[in-house]
Amino acid sequence: SQLVERTVETWKEMAMSKWQIKIVVSSSGNLWIHGQESHLEQSVENLILNARDAIFEKRNDLVTRAQESNEQKSTEGFKQSIMAAMRWEGEILVTVTSSDEKDAVILTVSDNGKGMNVEALEKCRTAGFSTKKKKAIHHGENSGIGLGLTFVQEVTRRHNADMEIQSKQEMGTQVAISFPKVTIES
Repeated sequence: SQLVERTVETWKEMAMSKWQIKIVVSSSGNLWIHGQESHLEQSVENLILNARDAIFEKRNDLVTRAQESNEQKSTEGFKQSIMAAMRWEGEILVTVTSSDEKDAVILTVSDNGKGMNVEALEKCRTAGFSTKKKKAIHHGENSGIGLGLTFVQEVTRRHNADMEIQSKQEMGTQVAISFPKVTIES
C-alpha cells in the first residue's frame, strides 16, 4: 500500500496541473505482498497512463460532439457548450484493499474515461494491440505500441496474482489485481 500511495503521489500534481485529471488514492492501512518493487511501481504507472489516455479520448469526444451539435447555433451558445465539454473532469481512483474471502490484497485502478468496446476488451491483453497507435496523446518511441497491459499482465502472473478488467464504453474502465496477501508480524 505504501508503494501505491508513493507512486500515485508522484503523478498526482502533474495529473491536475497538466492533464486536468484528479487522481484519488485510498488504502486500507498497511497491506503487504511479496513482490518486485520496480515492476509493481511500473505496473501502477502503466495503469494510470492508460486511464489518462482514456480520459483524454473521452474529453476530445465531448468537445467534438459539442462542436457538431452547435454548428448552426449562436456563437455564444457554441462557446458555452465547448467550454462545458472542456471543463468535464476526468478522475482516476486507485485503491488498495484487503479481501479476507480471497486472502488477497486487491489493487484497483478505475477511470471515468472512454471505456473499451467488446473487441478492445477481448484483445487488450494481447502484445502489440493498441487503440492508440494512430491517435496517441503523447507521442514518443513507446506511445501506443500495445505493451502496457501486456507488461502489467506479466507482472501479475509473476506475482501469482489475478487481473480482472471491466470496461463499458463511455463509462470507463476498472482493472483489479488480486495479489496473495502477506501477514507481517510486529
